[in-house]
Amino acid sequence: MLAVVFAFSAVIAVPASAKLTKHQKQHIRKQLRKQIKKHPRMIKNKRWLKKASLVDFKLPVTIKLRTQCVTANGTQTGATPGTAGSQCANNGVNTGTGLNETGTNTASIDLGPSLGQRTIQLGGKLKAQITFSDSFDGGALGNVKLDLLPGDGLTSSSIPLLWNPDVSGSTRGDVNFANAVSHVGAVAFNNSAITGATQGCGDFVGSGSPGNTLATASPTVGTGVPSAGYNALFYGSGAADGFTTTPASALATLFASGAGMPGYPFVSAGGVPSGFLPIYPGIDDWNNIKTGTKVGDNDWIGPNDSPFPGAAYPPGAATNNAADTVLRTNALTLDVAPPGEVNQSTGTGPNDSQDITVGNSGGQANLFGHIPGKTSGIDVTLSLATQISSIVRIMDQDVFKTPLVSGESYPAGIFNCRQVWTGKVPNVIPGVHLTGDLRISPAITKEGDLRIAKATIASPSGDTTRVALAACLAPFSSYAAYNTGFTDTSEPVAYEDGSGVGPTIPTGGQVTGFQINNAGLVSQAFTGFPVKNLERSTPPNALCGATPSHLVRNSALPSTSPGVVTPPASGSKVTVAGDLTVNPIAVDVILGDV
Repeated sequence: MLAVVFAFSAVIAVPASAKLTKHQKQHIRKQLRKQIKKHPRMIKNKRWLKKASLVDFKLPVTIKLRTQCVTANGTQTGATPGTAGSQCANNGVNTGTGLNETGTNTASIDLGPSLGQRTIQLGGKLKAQITFSDSFDGGALGNVKLDLLPGDGLTSSSIPLLWNPDVSGSTRGDVNFANAVSHVGAVAFNNSAITGATQGCGDFVGSGSPGNTLATASPTVGTGVPSAGYNALFYGSGAADGFTTTPASALATLFASGAGMPGYPFVSAGGVPSGFLPIYPGIDDWNNIKTGTKVGDNDWIGPNDSPFPGAAYPPGAATNNAADTVLRTNALTLDVAPPGEVNQSTGTGPNDSQDITVGNSGGQANLFGHIPGKTSGIDVTLSLATQISSIVRIMDQDVFKTPLVSGESYPAGIFNCRQVWTGKVPNVIPGVHLTGDLRISPAITKEGDLRIAKATIASPSGDTTRVALAACLAPFSSYAAYNTGFTDTSEPVAYEDGSGVGPTIPTGGQVTGFQINNAGLVSQAFTGFPVKNLERSTPPNALCGATPSHLVRNSALPSTSPGVVTPPASGSKVTVAGDLTVNPIAVDVILGDV
């Protein structure tokens, strides 16, 4: 108590007429900084505020969104936010909570009657600076200027844009492949298991494929012919008699039993397969698309279990349609946009959009209540910059190369039901108007930081921000990480080899030792595959329309320039307009840059 008394007594009022030298102002600022750090409640002391205003005192702070505690699976570990007893359990992953207080921070974007509304989960923090106004020069006591600065960044969930109910519906992923094989006379399919099915990705899952009796989800070398759960090719077809390119081995038995082929057959010479490429969905399993409060993860698309308009689905369809996402953004990092001109008409951002001028981000706040003449204690305008990359699930891919031939490039049919990255598009979200209220509330957060205030901000009632989000549609690389054997050291973000050839279909000799059963199925652990069952750590660092990686560009049909296929100049990007509303967001104002 004595320390507090002495601290307050040390605050000496300086007359308005006092003339302070530059050195004196620097000395006072140093004193003020020490006092606010040692005694945060000084920020409410009127004498301290008057002194701070005289010397144009600037206080660096961090605006940190107060998020829910989540587990690694994204589920909340405490009670519902805002309810009695709401707190973060000890096993929760701390993502910005302070003092067991949580918030549900979201923004809503209305994309129009066709696409509907999306809810975006938000997290992260922003750098800021509080400048104390000169109350002796017409400013109200407690009024401060708030500047939002580039440097940190908000983090969002992935934003789902387009969907297709054939992803998780009663469909199968080998219908187009079967049609292509039938066309060349290799197999005659005469039953409804194939001919009556709809092409989709309903059976492209890690386990429990409908009617599938071939293998486990992740078989290993030496396990023989495993049991149910593997996505075999042509399962349930019973087409053994029509298949003329297989040896009289276990394949005939598998077909006769309805198990189908182990995977995509590839040949080195003649008509006998050298082995079968596996059909493991892995990270591309549509069950990996999750909903919840987790941010910063490309597979989490926000809190809404059914983000797409229900009217697009037939009667009786599943009500949870998140898994049917076929186009979504990456999990965004949104930094404060630097002020200045933004050229959006030359193809670097939204196509043919109007150039805009971005101002400084920030505004005003009052430490004791409402800003004079306004109905809120905080009034700021925020402009954000971000890089949007798209994640596309390939649906209904045409199959134009069968059988697969060793030494040739992987055809596009291999990507069916899998996901690919596109290049990035710079986006600016200008002029997001936010208001709210602030309360001085010093405390030590769980991270050990010093909080000086709490605030709640949101878009004013009826006030939305019109935005244009541009996404890329031109594929660049596989969603899965490339194996290190195909890494280009001169362009590490491309994850491709540097020879200009790219990964090719293996030979029978190369897969020796990696075949997991007597039918010749190649283990997913085969190091000669171009990708592995891991997501890339970051989106490709390439602009939309850049020449794709070798795996993607060589998967297309040959062009007039062999081995080089580039996306068209037009149609590679799409711009979606929407109205953005920031829902009430709980934030902590942390002292310093943390």
